[in-house]
Amino acid sequence: MNILGSGKKRRIVRRNPALYSSPRITQKRREYNFKPIFSLLKIILPILILIYFTFYSKYFSLKSIEVSGNKKVKTEDIVKYLKLGENIFLLKTEEIEPVILKNIPEVSQIKVYKGIPNAIKIVVTENEPQLLWSSSGTNYLLNSNGIAYKQAISSEVEYANLPVVIDEKNMPVLIGDKIVSNNFLLFIKNIDENMYTKTNLEPETYSVNETTIDINVKTKENLIIKFDSLRSYDQQLDNLKIVLMEKRSELHEYIDLRINGWVYIK
Repeated sequence: MNILGSGKKRRIVRRNPALYSSPRITQKRREYNFKPIFSLLKIILPILILIYFTFYSKYFSLKSIEVSGNKKVKTEDIVKYLKLGENIFLLKTEEIEPVILKNIPEVSQIKVYKGIPNAIKIVVTENEPQLLWSSSGTNYLLNSNGIAYKQAISSEVEYANLPVVIDEKNMPVLIGDKIVSNNFLLFIKNIDENMYTKTNLEPETYSVNETTIDINVKTKENLIIKFDSLRSYDQQLDNLKIVLMEKRSELHEYIDLRINGWVYIK
């Protein structure tokens, strides 16, 4: 009995796995968009070129330095604090100015201006000495603000005609210190310029002790005249003139004009 049914043999077909593989998966190529990068480069490259041209090219290198306003100070003593070839934009004027002021005491003010593309202009204001301040045997030059800006050398003839004020207390003096008020300077100047004309007495030296209010003037006639720097110099000189006319023979040591309405003599 044929249990398979028809009596015919069944044909078994075997498939080769290599010939009947699963369908291929095709990979898509990635597409890159370079447009944003090129757009960014269009912005960055000009900026980089501008930065290089501004800070590293020779076009903006310092080539010319002009100095004006200096009379006593030599130009070369000022320009040595700047370096030719330095980039004009990298040059810091706020650092140069205090260095020059510190190292050149004759200069009271200085302003440095940049001239694009490669020039610098320096405007100088020099100290004008008003008097010699003497303390502990050392003389100092005082400017129009009463500031000691330089130690005076005895051999400097240009300062020989300045009024000399002696500090009898011998207080220490530091360069840059304000020693006296503007009012004191003006009073000394007026006495120095007008005393001889009004009284025929010539001032030789001035001296102060406890305060700059009281000023002793030693004349070449060896008289001491005591002034109050807070009162009118003109009125005190008028009083001095009267005393000289009326009491000349009684004057031996000093004339004290400090008290308003009174004159003391010795």
